Amino acid sequence: MRSGGYELRRIRSPINFLEDSAACPRALYCRGVESFLVTVPLTKIKDSRLIRAWSTALKQYPDGGRVAVRHELERYFDDVQPPDVAGVLKLPPNRSWHRGHPLSWVMPWQTKKPEAARKARIATMTAECRRFGFSDYSEADGWKGFGPVSNALLNVETERLIQLYNSLEKNGFQSSHGFTTGRLYLAGRQYLVSPDAGWHRIAAMIALGHNALPLRFVQSASSVVRREDVAFWPGVQCELFSEDEALAIFDQLFVPYQ
Repeated sequence: MRSGGYELRRIRSPINFLEDSAACPRALYCRGVESFLVTVPLTKIKDSRLIRAWSTALKQYPDGGRVAVRHELERYFDDVQPPDVAGVLKLPPNRSWHRGHPLSWVMPWQTKKPEAARKARIATMTAECRRFGFSDYSEADGWKGFGPVSNALLNVETERLIQLYNSLEKNGFQSSHGFTTGRLYLAGRQYLVSPDAGWHRIAAMIALGHNALPLRFVQSASSVVRREDVAFWPGVQCELFSEDEALAIFDQLFVPYQ
């Protein structure tokens, strides 16, 4: 249907590949597919110290309760406190923005600029904390991904993880709550997946012993990051990163956290 120069298109339901764990990234090349659902093995989910810390904390919940979860999270936030962007990206501080506020980090394949990224993270935390009863959140309380954090934010993160754990243990994964979208990273014949959101849910599923996660992928330029396209990544094009810096960050994705 066309009206006033605009074309209105019916949004198709995502193609379901949930029973085929080998479908990703093959599903990218299915003709006419706008989005698709795939069950991704945990071995193909991007490893991170954060997810390990959250899932480790939740594994202590059955025996240690809320106190054990909070203690484990506190250890993580006390231990992981990058001083600047370079500390987050694990790069030498070769550029002035590398020495900026740690919440200003961006990835070289993203279009967002550092200050916009910082504001977006603060806005996200404000909204998330409000949903969990912490209406007085401010940037000084910290961020969910690393420390330092206030006691109030630590309590929010503890309760949020426990609530998800209890819900998943009781009800299992409920597709009615929606599927987390993912981004696909391709390096030759290797691939990894990084969920765009839903990391708390993923940590809870890992703690409960799930070995695969259902994710939704959308056919768009930003949903697939190919190593060979480094020269065309937005952060390289606008000279926030050199190609070598961008590739160093990309290659870190494929190195398991030790």
